[in-house]
Amino acid sequence: MTKQRKNFVGILCLVVVVLMTVFAFFLPGEAHADDGSTDTYNQIIRVTVYDQYPAVKITNPENDSTTVAPTVEVKFDYENTEYIDFELSYVDEDGNTQVVSLPRFNPSDLDPSFHYASGSDSVTIDLTGYTLGYEDYILTAKASSAVGYAEDSVEFSYLPAKLTQIGNNLTNNDPDTVVEYGEGVAKLEIEILDENGNPVFDEPIIIEVDEPYEAGEVELELPFGSYGLESGKYYARITSYAYVDDGEGGLVLEKIAAPDRLFPISYTKPASPAVPDTGRFLSNLNIAKSDYIITGVIVFASVVLVAFTLLSRKKKDYRKNYRKRH
Repeated sequence: MTKQRKNFVGILCLVVVVLMTVFAFFLPGEAHADDGSTDTYNQIIRVTVYDQYPAVKITNPENDSTTVAPTVEVKFDYENTEYIDFELSYVDEDGNTQVVSLPRFNPSDLDPSFHYASGSDSVTIDLTGYTLGYEDYILTAKASSAVGYAEDSVEFSYLPAKLTQIGNNLTNNDPDTVVEYGEGVAKLEIEILDENGNPVFDEPIIIEVDEPYEAGEVELELPFGSYGLESGKYYARITSYAYVDDGEGGLVLEKIAAPDRLFPISYTKPASPAVPDTGRFLSNLNIAKSDYIITGVIVFASVVLVAFTLLSRKKKDYRKNYRKRH
């Protein structure tokens, strides 16, 4: 009896829960006070939530890199960005910081609801088009959206020439390098310095560029072994020259004004050749020193015995010949 009562109570509770659920489902979503008006207005409020902030990252040029070409391809990644502003800054001869604004980048695939986009792209900057010369520059990218702002920057140098180490000679371990130069460069003077800034060669290395002085590169092996240099870090300083109008209808070779930049070089002095070990072969035979001595004595005794035998024969033959004469 008790068991049946418990089952009945459980079923009754289940029915009550079902009825309450059905009743709650059919309740109206909104309750309106009766203000005497016969019209009912349903207002919909739309809220746009921005939870992604803009971001930008410059991937080219690399930080602290050097270019000898006036055109620079700027590659970058961006996220949640409506537009990106670029600018170049540098310090002029008077020590003042100059800022040059570059064209704005507008993504072509903006989200219609949030008005931002994400992706990767590139723009090309022609430094000569902004009358910019050889300088150390800071390139800054500023990404903006309705939410906020983000930026990234890299430093690079625009120089008339640069040197890059590409390896070491397999024979003498001398550094192998490539020297790149820009258009208009007629002569290069390369000075090799140690870590203290002291020249290590007797005189600079000279590279002459032929007319019409187009941009190019040349492979150069640095003769470190010939100067007996020790292992360590070294640097190359390049002075560039170009022909300019002398004001009298002629041309004169003149040093190009550019920032002073040192290009790193690593060098490992070759190990001295090993002295030949003439006893290595005998040591590999696993023969004791006493055996060497005994063998030597036997050989020496054999030589002495043969020598005495030959001398004795010659003496007997001499006596026979002497008796026959008499």
